[in-house]
Amino acid sequence: AAAGGGGGGGAASLAPLREVAAGKRARDDPAVEDLISAKRRAGTDEAMAREVKRRLWPATHELVDLVAKGKCWQSARALLGLPELGEDLSVRLLAADASLEASLLAHVVRRASTPQLLEAALSDHLPPALLPSLVEVLLEWMEAYRDLPHAAIQEAVPGLPTQAEVHRFLSALAGGCLPSLLRLEGDLLERVTEALSFAHKERDRSERTHAA
Repeated sequence: AAAGGGGGGGAASLAPLREVAAGKRARDDPAVEDLISAKRRAGTDEAMAREVKRRLWPATHELVDLVAKGKCWQSARALLGLPELGEDLSVRLLAADASLEASLLAHVVRRASTPQLLEAALSDHLPPALLPSLVEVLLEWMEAYRDLPHAAIQEAVPGLPTQAEVHRFLSALAGGCLPSLLRLEGDLLERVTEALSFAHKERDRSERTHAA
């Protein structure tokens, strides 16, 4: 049968996944494994992402685990677009994208968050092995903002986090993952220190300008 465009067929086919998200079915159930298999993942992910955006799925730990296990990156981005998704679940999605291939980092950095909760989430859920590549990307963004006009960057790369958002996330990373950061190679650690120092100076300068 051809894939239907109506909501009914899609909803029915995703029923096993809904039950996992609600904690009513095991994640390793054969029907679930089939839906997120390499052969069916793309269709499942697209349908699930559409429904996540419409808030038809509860943003639960079970759903995040399912999305992470299945590498359902469209659904991950849809979840990261929900303001109600907690910092811990956001970081768990980021941690699932070990190769940074799904561009989840930009979505996580752009999210509004409570600094203390983000620090705790990064401390609890970000694998130390992911830190060097993640820090490298953040530093590239910070260095671009240092060298180029902000408007030009935003125009060239729509959706890139702002300098303030990158600084906020890098600061949370420094607070939550300090022992792992201190174990980075010397050059990388030096660049993190420079970037944070530069961002602090920029923020102070901006605050003085606004106060004047």
